[in-house]
Amino acid sequence: ARLRHDVAVKAQAEVQAADLQDVELVFAAKVGESGRLYGSITSADIARQLSERINAEVDKRKVQLDDPIREIGKSKVDVKLHSDVKITVTVIVEPEAT
Repeated sequence: ARLRHDVAVKAQAEVQAADLQDVELVFAAKVGESGRLYGSITSADIARQLSERINAEVDKRKVQLDDPIREIGKSKVDVKLHSDVKITVTVIVEPEAT
């Protein structure tokens, strides 16, 4: 029974990975004069946006972000959907329109 469950969970993770292939997440944030954010983009923010994309919960602990993103630009972030299924998403941080 456990083996069937593990296979089903892995299959679900593979379907989610296919849905998220080459996905770009765009965040608008307040930026200071030096180009640094007033706040930061955290793994919880990334997980929330991924969850909205696939209509399924993505745990923030699965987003492998060493430090919060604090600057505008593009970043590559790994997301481990299952022990055998890992994807890389592009996070784009843009200045918030005033």
